[in-house]
Amino acid sequence: MKPWKRLLIIVLAAGLLAATGGEDSFSTKGTLTRVEADGKGFHLRNEGGLELTFQTDEVTQVTVGGESASLTQLAAGDSVEIDYVYNENYEKVVRSIRKLLKT
Repeated sequence: MKPWKRLLIIVLAAGLLAATGGEDSFSTKGTLTRVEADGKGFHLRNEGGLELTFQTDEVTQVTVGGESASLTQLAAGDSVEIDYVYNENYEKVVRSIRKLLKT
């Protein structure tokens, strides 16, 4: 491959990465085991049995039955789905929490 083609591929790949923000999002489902009293953190046991700790911030969206809610409206034992990303310090940053309604 000619050097200029290799450089072009590298530049295009870098541009694509920059355009997508380079931020991978993750999702997990599980059962809340504890919600902090201050309404800013919670513990979740995911479907694989792993205990995870999350912190929320002012941009975290909480929904219950399709309606906006606050974390304090959730309780231990609730089934939820969490969407999160990792920040530059490799901390989980929660984007959204949805309570899964029993059918």
